[in-house]
Amino acid sequence: MHKILAFIVFIPGIIYAFLLVKSALSKEDGMGKEKGSFAFMAAFEAGAYFLGTMGFSDYIFNSLILKKKKWAEDKRMVGTMVACCIVPNTIIASTYLRNGGNVSIVLLMVCICGVAFGSFMGSRAMSAVKESTLRLVIGIAMTVSICALLFKMFFASGFSSAETTISTAKIIIVAPIVFVLGFINMFGIPMKPTSTALFLLLGLEPMSALTLMTAMSIASPLSGGIKVIKSGNYNKKFAFAAVTFGTLGAIIGTRFTVSLDANVLNIILIIMLIVATISMLKPNKAK
Repeated sequence: MHKILAFIVFIPGIIYAFLLVKSALSKEDGMGKEKGSFAFMAAFEAGAYFLGTMGFSDYIFNSLILKKKKWAEDKRMVGTMVACCIVPNTIIASTYLRNGGNVSIVLLMVCICGVAFGSFMGSRAMSAVKESTLRLVIGIAMTVSICALLFKMFFASGFSSAETTISTAKIIIVAPIVFVLGFINMFGIPMKPTSTALFLLLGLEPMSALTLMTAMSIASPLSGGIKVIKSGNYNKKFAFAAVTFGTLGAIIGTRFTVSLDANVLNIILIIMLIVATISMLKPNKAK
């Protein structure tokens, strides 16, 4: 069943890659008009999605570099990040489902459906809530989660869990939480770190947590990805770098991550959560 899901996830990613590459290489309105060094973009995206295989947020990396280099104005920022993330994250999700797919199918479907519905509702309410308020709330929640994880690993149930599923009661608790994660994702709040912390706190082993997190991370952008290509409101050169070299980084990263010892992966995930929390609590000076 996991291999079937991996194939289902993989197909739309390939289709999207074809459409994006076709648009980026267009002679009339392709990436030739975009500013910035493609070599630098390619190296950056390869690194970003290599780290993305371990749970680090490509959204945080891409938003920082796009703002710093001024490669995408405000109206193209979100579209650029959506266009970038779909193909590499599809590769990561399908690989983890195929190779590390011991996670419960019921839990997987609850998470994917919950985050997709939350994203749909969040897109309709984007003007009603301030992003800064959401970032503060999530940042505080992440800080508490990290403290709880460290206590759990060092003083309670041990350093690394071996569970690949959770009880029905916990699944019922997870459903509304992943809905909220999908909702806030539409405000520009990355859900990768938060969902990873959630699954680790619930007792899942690191590889299962990463499998769930990556599967959730493509449910939201896929629905809006085609609209981004049609609108043209994204940096085509940066997106092309993500589809090509970002995907290469994702392929190499998945091979590396699945071979890691669970304890080592746990340490990496904790570091990732701390970096993400600092990023969310740091004042956003961008307009």
